[in-house]
Amino acid sequence: MAIKFASYNMHGINNGYSMLSHLCQQCDVILTQEHWLQTCELQKLGSVDSNFAYLAVSAMDDNISKGILHSRPFGGTAVLWRKNLGITVKLLNKDKNGRSITVSISDKIIVNCVYFPCQSFSIDYVVELSNICAAVEGIMQAHPSVYIWSQAT
Repeated sequence: MAIKFASYNMHGINNGYSMLSHLCQQCDVILTQEHWLQTCELQKLGSVDSNFAYLAVSAMDDNISKGILHSRPFGGTAVLWRKNLGITVKLLNKDKNGRSITVSISDKIIVNCVYFPCQSFSIDYVVELSNICAAVEGIMQAHPSVYIWSQAT
């Protein structure tokens, strides 16, 4: 059985909803970055297409917990998959900053969906990038006999 994958940077659920809906007609597994949803809004991903299930992580929670949002929303990653594929999808890891989510598909494939922060020359950028890469490396080392596919934007 061939599974069709896609990776899509949504630039926000409002901007990317129609394209995500279109991808649901074309693909079996969709990795999304930058959905810009809070944890309490992640169910919006489940309303895109009733034939798809999802696992997602928000990047907004820490920012919202500090009070009123002063800038535009940002981040968040998710994996959506067609329910009738007969596959088991398990969450292996999710970054608390919403930059990555890792799942296993039927214990045969590990999929990393990663959103790298905008490039800067600050030490915070280097630290965050290092943390993301270390998490991906840790998954790879923990599952040496499983095929691993990573998609980063």
